Parts: sequence; structure tokens; C-alpha cells
Amino acid sequence: QYERLAQLAQDTGASHSLPVLKFAVFTFSMLWVIFPLVWVVCPRGLNLIDDSATEVAHCVCDIIAKSCYGWALARFRKVYDAELYELLERLGHGEEEFERV
Repeated sequence: QYERLAQLAQDTGASHSLPVLKFAVFTFSMLWVIFPLVWVVCPRGLNLIDDSATEVAHCVCDIIAKSCYGWALARFRKVYDAELYELLERLGHGEEEFERV
């Protein structure tokens, strides 16, 4: 049954969620690149900033990276669930099936 659902998803163009997922992966990759850059300029690296600035930079980067990545994944989940619900309706299944999947 799930193989049929997967095939139907491909056939009906349920790939609208793919760009959203790619954005989440891009967000994760790009925002986490900042952490090594902070390490390079910290006292154990090039010593361009002090320990306090390093800790503040890590906190700010952590908050920004996790918030953006969480938002991107929540957006993906919203798009994916909407497409899955529409797909199940086309197959004639109700909300019970959607909750189970």
C-alpha cells in the first residue's frame, strides 16, 4: 500500500516539498559554516577576538542556526503534510489514514 502511495506521489508531482527540503539542507549547511570561522578568529586560533566575544559569537550563531533550521524544517513538514493529505484524499482515504501515516 505504501509503495503505491509513493508511486502516486511521484506521478502526481508531489515534488513541491523538495525545494523546501533543499532549502532546509542549505540553511543547515551554510549556517553551521559560521562556527569554524568563529574558531579561527578566537584566542586559540588567530587571536583576533577575546574569550568573551568568542562565547557571545557562539551563542548568537547557535540561536540563529537552530532557529533558521527549525523554521525551514517546520515549513517542509507543513508542505509535505499538505501534499500527503491531498494525496490520501485522492486515494479515497480519510483523516484516520493521514494520522496513521
